[in-house]
Amino acid sequence: MFSLILDLPRALAEAEKAGPDESATWLDDPPRRAHKVRRDVRLPETASLADCGRALFGWDIHRGAGLRVAATGPAAVGATVVLGQRLGPAWAVCPCRVIAAVNTEERAEFTYATLPGHPEKGSERFAFVRDGDGLRFELSAVSRQAFWASRLVPFVAEQVQALVTGRYLEAGRRLGTR
Repeated sequence: MFSLILDLPRALAEAEKAGPDESATWLDDPPRRAHKVRRDVRLPETASLADCGRALFGWDIHRGAGLRVAATGPAAVGATVVLGQRLGPAWAVCPCRVIAAVNTEERAEFTYATLPGHPEKGSERFAFVRDGDGLRFELSAVSRQAFWASRLVPFVAEQVQALVTGRYLEAGRRLGTR
């Protein structure tokens, strides 16, 4: 959904009434011709998984990527979030629902699926993972364009997604250095 005026509280109230569609399973079983993204960034040895996890579940990755955020609470299963991204004179309004969350000594992650009204249809996972090499921030996404104009010019939609993905990775890197 696109709007000239961003009304996140109204968009969040509408999104809470909706349910995720079949795209909730796409990370595990992507459909043909879906756009797939898997990127990660290694964090410094001094990065704290506990601190990064708290920031992740508090939507700091999204705010750090320059998005406006309205959520029903921290990123936990069942939480609804609406993200606002300015695109020229308009706002892209992006409702999602958290469908999975993990918080252990080795990983802090959550996955959300898009809700009706999102310009794309798909799922996205954000994870801080500690392994033998240290801590890294991972981003995985599978999507298709849901908005009619995005389907007409998929290159533009993919460029916007690449821009936001880069901002998410930079926000994750910055969280690991504070």
